[in-house]
Parts: sequence; C-alpha cells; structure tokens
Amino acid sequence: MRDRRPTLCAGRPDLPAAHRSELGAAVAGSHPEGDRWCGRTVAQWLAARLGRRVSRQLGWRYLRRLGARWLKPRPRHVQADPQDQAACKATSVPC
Repeated sequence: MRDRRPTLCAGRPDLPAAHRSELGAAVAGSHPEGDRWCGRTVAQWLAARLGRRVSRQLGWRYLRRLGARWLKPRPRHVQADPQDQAACKATSVPC
C-alpha cells in the first residue's frame, strides 16, 4: 500500500490570478446588492465569473484566503435595561 494523498489533491484547479485580484477588489468594497460578503455570495460571484457552479464552502475558502473572519455580535437579553447596566458598571469594583 502506498500513500496517494499528494496525487489525489494535486489535480484541484486554483483560481486564476486575474480572478483572485478581481475578487479581492470586489470584497474590499461594498456588496453590489447591499448584502454582506459570505461564502454564499462569494460563490455566486465566482460562478458568474467562471461560468460553472461553485460551492459555498469553496467561496468561504477564498474569502478566508483574503483574510476574512466570521463575525457574530454578542447576544443581548431581550429584557435588559441599559440604565441598570450602566449603574451596575459605575458602582462595581474593578478586579
């Protein structure tokens, strides 16, 4: 038995340099439809440029190569009172 991993992954085509720079410029600006850039939107952008289907996962991989990170806001309680929170912060002792 031999290790065939290098031969199995070697045939995957990479995005041409022209498309990579065009994608980087597009992601640096705002999304044309007002949406945010995510794996799905990058995959749609790539599919339109390449003329073939592109998966969301591949779109996310190219987005990660450009330095993108997944950002999610911190959860906030529905019944939270901002005045009570500010008063608590003002009277608490720092650690």
